[in-house]
Amino acid sequence: MLEKPARILISSGGNEPVRDTVRGGSHSIFAKVFIEGLTGIGENVFTSDELFHSQKMRERVSGQVEQTPEFKMIRSSGHDGGDFVFRRVDRREEERAKKLAKIARLKADKSRYETSNVEDGELVHLEEEASMLEAEVAEARRREEVLELDRLEEEAKKLEAEVAEAKRREEALKLAQEAKKRRLREEVETLRRQKAESAHRQAELERAEAGSGFVKGKVFRDRLRDGSQGPKMVWIPAGSFRMGDLQGGGDSDEKALHQVSVKRFAMGTHEITVGEYLRFVRATGRHAPEWQEAGSKYNIQTGTEDHYKRMGSALTNANHPIVGISWNDATAYAGWLTQQTGQQYRLPTEAQWEYAARAGSTTKYWWGNNIGSNKANCDGCGSQWDDKSTAPVGSFQPNPFGLYDAVGNVWELTCSEYENRYNGKEKRCLSNNRAKSEGRFAVRGGSWDNVARWARTASRSYGARTNRLRGGGFRLARI
Repeated sequence: MLEKPARILISSGGNEPVRDTVRGGSHSIFAKVFIEGLTGIGENVFTSDELFHSQKMRERVSGQVEQTPEFKMIRSSGHDGGDFVFRRVDRREEERAKKLAKIARLKADKSRYETSNVEDGELVHLEEEASMLEAEVAEARRREEVLELDRLEEEAKKLEAEVAEAKRREEALKLAQEAKKRRLREEVETLRRQKAESAHRQAELERAEAGSGFVKGKVFRDRLRDGSQGPKMVWIPAGSFRMGDLQGGGDSDEKALHQVSVKRFAMGTHEITVGEYLRFVRATGRHAPEWQEAGSKYNIQTGTEDHYKRMGSALTNANHPIVGISWNDATAYAGWLTQQTGQQYRLPTEAQWEYAARAGSTTKYWWGNNIGSNKANCDGCGSQWDDKSTAPVGSFQPNPFGLYDAVGNVWELTCSEYENRYNGKEKRCLSNNRAKSEGRFAVRGGSWDNVARWARTASRSYGARTNRLRGGGFRLARI
């Protein structure tokens, strides 16, 4: 490149007018940037191309004024790919060169004087001055060498420190990795031990359940004293689930989401029917439903209100769910069934109800997030009974745990006291003896005359002990 001719133009602008000076200085914008480029470039030897482009002269000038410096090859001028080369000269080198030149000149003068009639004193003076200059040059070189050695030693120390720091970080990383490996091994070992313990407990539970007659999903009926059969029940396995508004968009009383563990129990495959409940009424002579109660204005035979009459034959059909009963009535039925069978029957807790109704699902309804059509009985569920009356129990597909009408048809009573936010009462059962007349009890599942939103598995409502609802019934749990 150095051997080839170069014809290169570096201009302060194009065809536009350019600024001559910059405020507060004696140079133009371009000259100022050019000089800064000469001193700012990192190399001691560089080309005009490197100067112009690496120092971004065009951008730095055009960013301050409306002119654009140019870097061009001059056409038809003999340019043949060469470039101008700039060499930065150190002032110390320049001064040294001057002194060496002066020494050379003095030696030449000395030689000339030795052949002339110059006096010896002047020759001695010239020799002394030359020697002194040579000594200064040698001292300057020695200082530079010392400074270079100091710089190299400083750089070596810095590199040694960096290497030591890198080694320290590497050792620390190795220690951290080893600690992590140990922790992971311990966690894996703990998980293996817990898995083995869980498997052992599960095996023991299965053996115990096998001895007690428990079989997951098995449907059974306990016999009453007269030899007749009680309501159909299905075994629900033990497990854990997240209780509450999993999908969002629910009411405030469906919060907060929390994990609940439930022991195995049995649940009615369907809501208690009219036929099952009236058998209890005939046997005890008490707790008649509101629509059959003597002297009640809602009595469908003698009463003045048509509150229940509008339900038609569904109200008295033996295979429809019982309605018009209170929490007191339901718990009395559970107590009677316990006496008749020798087994422990009661209303389910809220946690048991939601666990059984979800049957392992995390969606709004056990079958998904959309209500669909003809999957339940509610206002908008797409069945023939919507907003008209109850449906016969078992009219729709059961959930994976074998429960029919887990949502819709009738609100289902629980034994848990209702609170505006979950606080643990949803996992407990309040006995009839401890229940207050003014207390509120949770009801779940929605009914035939409620919109689909109330049929969500997480939906909650409540009623007092003595409330009787046209859309309210119950199913039982066996512990």
